[in-house]
This record gives sequence, structure tokens and C-alpha cells, in this order.
Amino acid sequence: MIKTRRISRRQFLVALTGTAGAAALAACQTPTPQATSAPADTAVPATVAPTVAPTAVPATAVPEPTMVPSKYHEAPMLADLVNAGSLPPVDERVPADACVVEVAEGIGIYGGQARGANTQPGGYEGWLFNGFDGMTAVGVDGFTIIPNIASAWEIDEDNHTITLHLREGAKWSDGEPYSADDIMFWFEDIVMYPDITPSPDPTISSAEKIDDYTVKLGYADLNIGARLAVHWPLSYAKHYHSKFHPKYVSEADMAALVTKFEVAKGADILASFKVPPGNLLVCNTGTPGEVPMMGAYYLKARDTGKYTCERNPYYWKVDPEGNQLPYIDSSFWGLVQNAEALKLGVVAGDYDWEGLHSGLSDYPLYAVNAEAAGIKIMLWPSNTSGNICLQFNQITSDARKAELFSNVDFRRAVSLGIDRNEFNKTLFLDQGLIQQATQLPGGDYYVESAAQAYLDFDPDTANSMLDTLGMTVGADGFRVHPDGQPLSIIFEYADFSGMGASAELVADILRTALKLNIQTNLVDTNLLTEHRKADLLELSCMTTSRNSALQFVPFYSVAGAGGELEYGFGYGWGVWHNTNGAEGVEPPEEMKKQQERWFTMQTAPTAERIRLGQEINISQGENLWSIGTVGLTPKPVVVSARFGNVPKDLGLYAPDAFFACPARPETWYFKS
Repeated sequence: MIKTRRISRRQFLVALTGTAGAAALAACQTPTPQATSAPADTAVPATVAPTVAPTAVPATAVPEPTMVPSKYHEAPMLADLVNAGSLPPVDERVPADACVVEVAEGIGIYGGQARGANTQPGGYEGWLFNGFDGMTAVGVDGFTIIPNIASAWEIDEDNHTITLHLREGAKWSDGEPYSADDIMFWFEDIVMYPDITPSPDPTISSAEKIDDYTVKLGYADLNIGARLAVHWPLSYAKHYHSKFHPKYVSEADMAALVTKFEVAKGADILASFKVPPGNLLVCNTGTPGEVPMMGAYYLKARDTGKYTCERNPYYWKVDPEGNQLPYIDSSFWGLVQNAEALKLGVVAGDYDWEGLHSGLSDYPLYAVNAEAAGIKIMLWPSNTSGNICLQFNQITSDARKAELFSNVDFRRAVSLGIDRNEFNKTLFLDQGLIQQATQLPGGDYYVESAAQAYLDFDPDTANSMLDTLGMTVGADGFRVHPDGQPLSIIFEYADFSGMGASAELVADILRTALKLNIQTNLVDTNLLTEHRKADLLELSCMTTSRNSALQFVPFYSVAGAGGELEYGFGYGWGVWHNTNGAEGVEPPEEMKKQQERWFTMQTAPTAERIRLGQEINISQGENLWSIGTVGLTPKPVVVSARFGNVPKDLGLYAPDAFFACPARPETWYFKS
């Protein structure tokens, strides 16, 4: 095998079968920054000026690794704990083979509390800021896979087995070692434990502990998605989470846990394992400050939807001068009523970060108020910024509507009735990529004819098609159902990732162009999920994410390929497939073929995988399981003007690249 420092996504996912990816991003250090006063929960405290002049580093550069220094430096708040005898010295907390993270502008300074807000308890804003840490990371270009907790790896010649070399000495936030045992716990007791994972991921075939810091994982095909950037093995600490697992806990102790956590049954505790604790969402097990994490921050406190995160004293990353990261001490996440209230807080200068709810249509408002609010607006390419796809539920509980929505000519007419140029100009300043809900250009599965299918705005043809279906215009000015009865379509959506403005605009376009009586209804994500599971949804939408060259999960065209929020065109079809027909609704033959294509892809060799992926997109172009609007759009991400090291240019801000992870939030700091 050939050792290499770093591999590109395309090299890793396509060409370099049998290549060994290696090399840690090393570590160094800087003079210890001066201590700052403890910040209030909702205010960013003043910090001292940097003692080292920033060194410019191109935002898109992939730096060469440097030598690991023999000594590290730490934040003043941690140095105080060390001096008090309640925390080991930094050299004992950070591994000798620390992960060096290059900075976009220069060496930062410690201190401060970042402020943000969620629109619902346990929301995602803090998750995006606090970041993801997986086996590997995604580079600032949005595609390159680089070392992270795994400092090196080898891939076998058949592209089915990867051997991961963990950083010896890396620790959980409670100081316990991170080792191969944690990965084996994840595989044996989470992935392969029936009561937690009834239908295991078919792509994961095996796990073998070689030694304490070496694990061999078997996959059906390492080319599927960003395999190396897997997040889940960093989510479960065996020494902690085994205390809540029936394999390790007696029935009596499990009963006591049910009482302690005020849940109905032991299965509710097991359910918490389905949500990685690292994402800071509400889980049934543990209390804030107790759940160990591997990220830059851990959950310190939580109260009625608000939570505070604090720096992980055992974080295993440093900057090029040996300062243990992160620079910012903590973050506080409040709770607001909705996305509009959050945006008002942004322009009032109440928050240092907003990376989820804003769309390009908010950019003018932010730009006008930027100086007064003390904010900067980054425009990062994204596939989750208002670029919705419409999903007519073909198995909705209203049989009349289900029959109509199942007619492909109805869906094609709707697609032809969307003025995407107006949509793009109004919401995205003509910067969006107009295409159907398929993979973006540059991916292995991209098919241009599918991406462009039924895309042109042609209201004459669209209206003619609806006329042919018997959908005449009634006395109220709206089209009736083919049975002659009045027709109103309830369009339910949750307002995150800029979907609210997109949903309202596209509904208005269809009301005007096609005389469809579409009634919009803003709901929270929990209610949306409940309606989806109960087949109560009629029309919903999702952003067409996970469709880049880095990751391909076609939830917009394969029922069962995504999560509960994602495939609203036939949720029961996915249930039917995933339960082998025991539950759900049997899908039509073409959807069965789609499901077979998708799940066969997981174990197919490269050439067949590419063929199947392209067939999935071809079927999407022909059948419009979901109806696309635009693809890639610029995403406004708001950060404090006082933040340093925020890269101006980023390859991709999306779930595909773990949102802000390529921008390295752990290196951001308050300049003043």
C-alpha cells in the first residue's frame, strides 16, 4: 500500500482503491494568552488584543502538516483549574500526536462567550456552531477528506475494509481515554443491537479491534458517501453509555433508570442511543455536564430549551503554535419563538452566530444593519438554503387527493407551472442553480437530462395538461378535482434553512400560474413529522441536501433513503421497504425499483454503483417524485464582526460536509 498525507474526495471515492491515507495534522503552540473576565450568559465579554500578529493563510489552502510540539498551552480558565489541583496539566490532557488545525488569519486569543438562539428546544443552531468531529474531517474546500481523531488509515485493495489508527492519548470530555473499545461498543451494542437498530445499515459489515488504538471496519463499498467522515463512532463512550444499556445493566437497574429519567419504559432509554449525544440535542440519559463528548465543547447546562456549552478541557486539537483549542470559552443558546424573531435578534446585534434559518432574501436586511449590529455576512455555497423540493404525498389519507398526486402528469404540470427564474431572482438574487431534485453537477450520478426535466416555465402547457385531467376552473377561480368537487391542497412546512420564504413564494406562483388552491400552513418540525408518519400530509417540502459529489442520499426520490423529515412523497412506502412489508404501504413498482437500486448500491462495486445511482436520478427526472426548484444557492451565515479566523471562502456549507465543520469554528475567536 502507498502511504499518503491527504486524499481528495474523488481520489478516495473513485480512483485510489487500495490507497493508504495517512498523516496527522500535527500540533504546535503559542505563549499563553492573558486571562479575561468571566462573561455573562448573553453578552460577549471584552478580550485582550492578540499578542501575536495574525499570519495570513489562504482560506482554501490545504496546509502541510507540521511537527508536533513537545509542550502545549491552554486557556486561562483551564489553567486556573490546573493550579487549583482539579484538572491535570495540559500536556497530560492533550495527546502527543495532537491534531493541528490551521487558522484562516492568525493565532487567536482565548476568552468570550458566543451567543445564539434556537427556534425550538434542542434545536440545531448550537449543533452547527459547536461542530461535528468524526473519524476524519472535511477540508475547507468542502470535499477533501483530512485526518481528525483518526490520524491515519489504510484501505484494502478491494475497497471494502478500512483500518483506522486513532490518536493515542485522546480523551473524552470527562478525561477517560478514547479507544478502540468505544468503536466496538458503537458497532456491537448500537449498530448491531436489535432493540436499538432493528434494521442495521447494510453497508457496515464488520468491526475488528486490532489493538487499543487500531480498528478495522468492513464496508460493502467505501465509495458510498463520506465513509471516513463518519460521526457516530465518536458519539458513544463505552464507560458511560454502557451504564444505560441492557446488555450491561440488570433488569432491576434498568427499572430504576426508567424512574430516574421519568420515561415510560426501558425502550425510551434505548431510544436515546439513536440520537448521538454529541449533537447536544435532548436525550433521555444523563444530565448536562455528565455526558462525555469528543467535540470542542460539551453541554454544561440546559434549562427549558436554553443551553450553555463550555470548552472541552480534554479537546485533542491545537493550533499551529500549540494552543489547545477552542479559543472561545463557551456559548449560550437562547430560545426564540420563530425564525423571524431570530432574524430580528440578528439585526439587533443580539447574536454572534446564525447559520440555519437565514436565506439569501435576508441578505439585504442584514447588510443594511451589519455595522450597527456588529455582524459579518458570509455567503457560502449550500444545498440547504431555501432550495426546496415539493413533495406531494401520494399516499395521503385523503384518497381523492392521493389519486391525483399519484398521477405523474399532475406532478409534471406543477413543475412546468413554477417560474423558477422569478423564484431564483426574488429569493436568491439570481445566484441559485436551477435544476430538478437530483444530484448536483460534478457527482458520479449526475444526469443532465434528469436535472433539466420539466424545468422550463411553460404555463400554457401546464394548464393544458391540468385541463386534460379534468381539473376545470371553478366559480371561486381555482381548479377543481377531476371528480368535479372543489380542491384545496394543504401545504405544511417547517421554517428552517430558509424554507419558509421559499414555500410561500412557490405556493403563490402556483396559485397564480395554475389556479391551484394551495393553503400554506407553518408548523414545527415535531408536528410535521407526526403528520408525515400518519399520512396526514398533503404537500410538504424539504431542502435538496446531501446531493453533492461528497455525499449522495436521494431521499427526494427514494422512499426510505432518508430520515423521517425527508421523504414526504410516500413515507409509508419507506416503512414498507424497511420492515420487509410487515408495516407501511406497498409502493408502486417503479418505487420498488428505486428502493432496490438504492439499497443494491450499498453493496455494489464501483461501476455498478454509478450505473444504479444514475438510474435513480433518471427515474426522478421521469417521475418527479419530488419537484425541484433550484439546486446550489449562496447561504448567508451570520457571524460576529469581532470573530477572527472565519474563512471568507468555503467550498460547501451543508450536511454533506457537516455544515460549519470545514470553517473550523474551534479556531474562531473574539478579536476585541
